[in-house]
Amino acid sequence: MRWEVIPLDSLKAPEPNSIVGGPFGSDLTQKDYVDWGVPVIRGGNLSHDTHFHDDDFVYVSEEKADRLKQNCAYPGDLIFTQRGTLGQVGLIPYESKFQRYVISQSQMKVKVDSTLLNAKFLYYYFRNPSIVQLIKNLAITSGVPHINLGY
Repeated sequence: MRWEVIPLDSLKAPEPNSIVGGPFGSDLTQKDYVDWGVPVIRGGNLSHDTHFHDDDFVYVSEEKADRLKQNCAYPGDLIFTQRGTLGQVGLIPYESKFQRYVISQSQMKVKVDSTLLNAKFLYYYFRNPSIVQLIKNLAITSGVPHINLGY
């Protein structure tokens, strides 16, 4: 059996901002961090070999998260490292500790159209070592390795 290869963009949910990169650098900086609020997903929350780490966050205020609404992620969303340690992927569990997260500048998120595909299937697909290697092979390696949403 052969699997059909299709663009990830064709699997995103129909609502706006279903596939998006993290905020522009100056839109989210350390000065935005507060003691408690909406958690920011960073590379440490993702892994090559385990599930989403729903702890060890920095936080932004609810107001800041509202201003970054296009960069918010929710339970059931897939999160990928887009710059830095490529190949990291996480699936925010439906029973997560928080109802909303903000993705960092180095991450991107995908909300999957559940009428087309189960997000957990896509999560395991992107954890496959051959797919991780493919992503690394497609990386732009001048400076910090990175990919863009087009890849």
